[in-house]
Amino acid sequence: MRAAALFASAWLALLGCVLPGAGTPPTPLDPLVARVAATAQAVAGVGDGSRRASTTPNGRATEDSRLATPIPVADGASPTPLIAFPPSKPLVYVAIGASDAVGVGALDPARDGYVAAIGRRLPSGSRPVSLGAAGARIADALARQMPRAIDEKPDLVTVWMVVNDLNAATNLVAYERDLDRLLRDLTAKTTARVIVVNSPDLSEIPAYAALGIPAEAIRPEVLKWNVVIARTVARYPGRAYLVDVYARSSEIEYDSGLVAADDFHPSSRGYNRLAEIVWEFMVANRVVAAG
Repeated sequence: MRAAALFASAWLALLGCVLPGAGTPPTPLDPLVARVAATAQAVAGVGDGSRRASTTPNGRATEDSRLATPIPVADGASPTPLIAFPPSKPLVYVAIGASDAVGVGALDPARDGYVAAIGRRLPSGSRPVSLGAAGARIADALARQMPRAIDEKPDLVTVWMVVNDLNAATNLVAYERDLDRLLRDLTAKTTARVIVVNSPDLSEIPAYAALGIPAEAIRPEVLKWNVVIARTVARYPGRAYLVDVYARSSEIEYDSGLVAADDFHPSSRGYNRLAEIVWEFMVANRVVAAG
């Protein structure tokens, strides 16, 4: 079976997977930075150097090392702004996304989701706004979330919208077109700096294995989508910025308590870790000032 069909089957099978008792509508598997596979960076020797190809669980050192290469972004795709937002300036921060932006999996989604966690790091008086909707895909974001985002007159926008489309086998040409339209309108109709997050390495998320999707089918598919994301972000230099969570997937261990009880979404701690990754990127690239 082709990879796209496998992912579409997975998406349908996961439609009923929600955190028990969360009261959230059925939602497919969303990005899970807190429980993505350690393979990508581990086999490439990234991080503290303690994990190498010879110690990876799947033993596919050569293949995985090749796939672990960070997604390239064209030269000048996200140049450093001359001046970060002043540390005293309250910001309007808008999050476009799916159940990750809702905070599904957190004990208290409104308090513990990554949107709130990023919001707490912003200057006093800042206003975080989550437009996320469980199960949303890029077409939904374009039709429903983007107009609301523009109305908010944001200073900062995060976009994490890929895994639902990947799982549902959305046409990749259509996905790129819609993501480009999303970024084009956000950059043309607002003054916001737009942070786009790509897909983590999904190869060891248990749900895929349970559905019979092999890791060697997952990684190339994820990288294919991430290349499209990087290429699209590269069209908006100085306004759109790519956070490559794929390259940092191995930093989180499966048994570290960063995963919710549903085995798909981040826990409260997992969302905080995601917020840290995004925040570190924004500070390093002078999108925001260090708090």
